[in-house]
Amino acid sequence: MGKHSPKRPTSSAANFQATGASVRRRRMHLRILASPRFRRGKTSGPSLWILLALVLLGVLLARGFFNSGDSASAMIGDRMPKLKVSGWLNTDQPPTNQSLMGKVVLIDCWATWCGPCRKKMPALIKLRDRFSDQGVVVLGLTPEDNAELAAVRDYLNKVPQLNWPIGYGADPMFAKLDVREIPTLIVLDRHGTIVSKGHDLEEAENALIETLSQG
Repeated sequence: MGKHSPKRPTSSAANFQATGASVRRRRMHLRILASPRFRRGKTSGPSLWILLALVLLGVLLARGFFNSGDSASAMIGDRMPKLKVSGWLNTDQPPTNQSLMGKVVLIDCWATWCGPCRKKMPALIKLRDRFSDQGVVVLGLTPEDNAELAAVRDYLNKVPQLNWPIGYGADPMFAKLDVREIPTLIVLDRHGTIVSKGHDLEEAENALIETLSQG
């Protein structure tokens, strides 16, 4: 397999509904190497307890229990981490966690060089148009930084309907949200809680409908 740049997610030619693009891991995980099969009477008590302790340690690290505050990855049911990007396009008033409170929010994690991201954009624009009169706010987050900003601007000029706020240099947000594949769609309820996270546009649509129905 070819190597991918460690600075950004990599896109795949696979269908958007099935898969996205791999994103590099940003945290160190404890790797538990495969051990020989246990044989009855061959494994001593202390050795077994040491192995179990290592397994537990690996689980804790994988779930981010040793991270604190904004460094822990947010999951469904968690509050949205503090929005922190290098800058914003398509807006004169950058969104904040506070300004998004009381609104249902759809976050599109994408990149201009991601084929599946570009492929689903027309459908995402239609979804935005469908829910715009119901107060749904759409935001885009891309890991592309200042060095790639020209490419982002060029894409936005070619797709004028993509006029929602785009946060660039969002690699830290990808880490906080544990985004490892793109495109990834995240839905927030009116309390800023993550209620849906996945790669399926229909799944995001259903989450919007359910969240809006809750008033």
